Amino acid sequence: MKKPIYFLLCVFLFLGINFSCSFSDKDDSSKDFNNQETVLSIPSISPSGGDYSEGKKTISLTSETANSVIFYTTDGSEPSSSSSMYTESFSIIGSKTIKAVTYSKDLKTKSAVATAVFNLNAGKTQSQLGVVTGKIGLSPSLSPDVQNAIKDSKIYIYSDDLPGVVKQGKVGEEFYFDGLDTSKSYSFYFTNNKPSVFQESKNSRAIDYNATLFDKNGNPIVAVEISNVKPEEGAGVDLSEVELDATGSIKGKAFRYNVKGEQESDNSGISVFIPGTSYVALTDENGNFEILGVPQGLHTIRATLSGYNFAQKENVLLKASEEDKENPPVAEITDALSLYFGQGIVKGTVLLNDEIDDFSGIQVVLTDRTNSYNYSAITDKNGSWGVTDVYPGKYTIEFIKDGYESQTVCDIQIIGAKVTNVPLLSLYVIGGSLNGKVLIDGKSDFTGISVLAENTNGKMLFALTNEEGNFAFENVMPGTWTISATYVGYSKIKTSEIVVLMGETLDLGLIGTMEKTTYSVTGSVVLEGQDSGFEGTSILITNANDPNDTQTTVTNVEGVYNFSSLNQGTYILTISRNEFLTNSGVTVEVGSSLIAVAESVVLKSNAGIVSGNVTLEGKDSFEGISILLSNQNTDTTYSTVTDSNGHYALSGIKPGTYRIQATISGYNTSLSDPFTVSSGEVSIPSDQMLKVSMRSLFGTVILENKTDFTGVRITATKITETTEIYSALSNSSGTYAIAGMTPGEYILSYSFEGYVSKTSSSVSLTDNSSIEIEKIELKKATGKIAGIVNLEGCTNHSGIKVELVGTDYTTTTDIDGRYEFSVPSGNYPGGVSFTKEDFKVTMQAQTLTVLTDSTYGVPTVEMKGIAATVKGKLSISGWEEGKSYKDVVSITIDGDGFEKFSTTTDDDGSWQIDHIPLGYVTFRYKSNNIPDVTQEIKVVSCDFVDCGSLELIPDSEH
Repeated sequence: MKKPIYFLLCVFLFLGINFSCSFSDKDDSSKDFNNQETVLSIPSISPSGGDYSEGKKTISLTSETANSVIFYTTDGSEPSSSSSMYTESFSIIGSKTIKAVTYSKDLKTKSAVATAVFNLNAGKTQSQLGVVTGKIGLSPSLSPDVQNAIKDSKIYIYSDDLPGVVKQGKVGEEFYFDGLDTSKSYSFYFTNNKPSVFQESKNSRAIDYNATLFDKNGNPIVAVEISNVKPEEGAGVDLSEVELDATGSIKGKAFRYNVKGEQESDNSGISVFIPGTSYVALTDENGNFEILGVPQGLHTIRATLSGYNFAQKENVLLKASEEDKENPPVAEITDALSLYFGQGIVKGTVLLNDEIDDFSGIQVVLTDRTNSYNYSAITDKNGSWGVTDVYPGKYTIEFIKDGYESQTVCDIQIIGAKVTNVPLLSLYVIGGSLNGKVLIDGKSDFTGISVLAENTNGKMLFALTNEEGNFAFENVMPGTWTISATYVGYSKIKTSEIVVLMGETLDLGLIGTMEKTTYSVTGSVVLEGQDSGFEGTSILITNANDPNDTQTTVTNVEGVYNFSSLNQGTYILTISRNEFLTNSGVTVEVGSSLIAVAESVVLKSNAGIVSGNVTLEGKDSFEGISILLSNQNTDTTYSTVTDSNGHYALSGIKPGTYRIQATISGYNTSLSDPFTVSSGEVSIPSDQMLKVSMRSLFGTVILENKTDFTGVRITATKITETTEIYSALSNSSGTYAIAGMTPGEYILSYSFEGYVSKTSSSVSLTDNSSIEIEKIELKKATGKIAGIVNLEGCTNHSGIKVELVGTDYTTTTDIDGRYEFSVPSGNYPGGVSFTKEDFKVTMQAQTLTVLTDSTYGVPTVEMKGIAATVKGKLSISGWEEGKSYKDVVSITIDGDGFEKFSTTTDDDGSWQIDHIPLGYVTFRYKSNNIPDVTQEIKVVSCDFVDCGSLELIPDSEH
């Protein structure tokens, strides 16, 4: 047995020596259990660095290396073993640079440094960088039983300066608010009592501890108010541990007084509350109220009732007593809150139908139904009027002014402590009557003469005469008028300085007899193919309704003609001249003005016309081809050039037999077959195509994402003589040809606006050769536009429509407000626009220059809110469990202009109203057998304003 053991020991010793020697040259002290070198992993920072809309972030650090420690910094400095050692996750506020490093357990070696840059409050304005943090705690003055009952309860944290924002947590947990205005101070409420829930309570007591209130379910109610917190940016404000303490009640009396100042017998239903909070109570018949579950501290108490002026008591102190620890703290308001009956305000505007600037002096008289109350007012220059301290009720309002018909408006309801606006109306003048007569020379029926009456203020009245020529105007405003009468074909009659008095009938009698008017016609005629020699063209004018009513004349040297002494009617012009085609297609209406201008005429030659088309092989534009028309039997020739479509036309061609010769540099000449030209006709020879001459390059070029390849420029540059350059443009199918080139070696380049240019390898062209180039494709030149757009007060910035102005390029943002889209390279002068419902349309209107294969970064934009969504949840005390709340409670908004904003509860009592304008609004909750409950909410720009949960209390009688 000794030999095998000895042998094994030798083997282990040998292996150990070899292993040790193989690493003896290393001096690194970080080794594993086999004495091997250990590579320390770089720490992982979670979450990753970047832009975040939050103002606070919790950071975790991890390392994959066992038995290692992590050290870190938050100010961007290099971490070392003397920096903060990581033991648990930590929080940062504001923008920070985190750097972390892994050390071996003996702190002799370290890893590379991990870095993460956090830009918190990204996209927010300078006034939205405030942060408030802290930890939820309990006051040691609370009994152990109360503390034990609350330790796992939800704690609600809210501020009357942050409507709709309610955060939740538990005792011992941290909380934070970010995005706060650093220029403002805030008050925060901490309570385990759900906001907007009415509470019934009972007392609790414990020896040596402050007593607190319990709700109807036996749960203790604790709370605390932290006032005048001014958030700071960067490190923020740390409230440390906020201790919730015993709550108490505030009680007192509130009375209402009638219009005579006498206290009313029933004082129930007055809403008494702490403004900006959910602490509220209603008075009983005797005016008693008690607000329960109120945190200790100084409070303002307000009492309101519709139709009454509100009453308020400030600096009401609620504080636990050191002498009486058996009962919760109570603050009693000794002076009753007095609400006096509110008188109403009535106002409106009334206009005068004959005045432009001054509507003063109109008397306004208000009388109630019982004729017990009367009020009066006088309008100002703008027609505005108003009456204050009006006793509520239904009124009749009368509007009176001398010279005008009075108007009366009935059943105007005046409401106490509110403004009633009376609709706009006008008073009409008590006018006079104006009669007269107009005749027409040579007629016996005077029906249809137009008569216009116009006063010095520019007001106009219209009338038509009857068969006898009589006209009449009723309800004519008093003043000075001018009368004018018109009838087509006859002279105008005008009478001025006619004075009309209020209520008077003025008969002008015969104001005149209209005499017949004659008219003239003028026009011009030029000759096709001639620049002068327009005199002598014959013009015949004929009355379309009377063939015997005619006149003739000839044009002058400028081609102008004139006719005079014409009657009213429609006339036809006949224009004729030797060797030109007669034109009888011009008509002219005579009578609407003294001189009628006929349309200008170009008289067509009766010689022949030649019209045809010539195209070029491999081209899409055929402009500039020389056309020579030659008579086969004479030396007569005519010439022209083609347009871009290859079309040509030659006029004034003498009859005969002709041929067309078409020529252009770089192409073979083409000669048409013989054809005949006849007088006054259009001859169309066969279409011709010119073939590319020898020594040419041709091929095809296409454009990415296009089907029409017209206009790509192809340039051939001779390598040995760089000033010798040939070029061509592709046609719609992409084909091109470059002809007439000298022999040699060429480089071809291809370019098109908005596409990446391309250059081909060299091409060698020899005598009498023609080379086809392989197909070329040009790729579209594109770049990107990217940026961030935020919604004021929101955490979700998705769904914003982003449009590149003047184009069809659109996209939408993601949840962080980021967007990106690819567009063709170029300048976009319209910039980008941003659209989102409930937010103002916003634009970045500067020119965006997008370069190929690059990204244009648009500056971050914030869209300002104009409306928001408000939602909440309602329940009814004593409601049968599981029973649906569908349409049980109606939710409306008080005030003029808010009628369209309403809804009802769904099955679980939830409700939501969208697109409510920003600002303070009062929600009203109504249901059968339940007193109306109102809740004032400030609607701000945010994802949504949460009114929280509210429990409605039915009337005790039901």
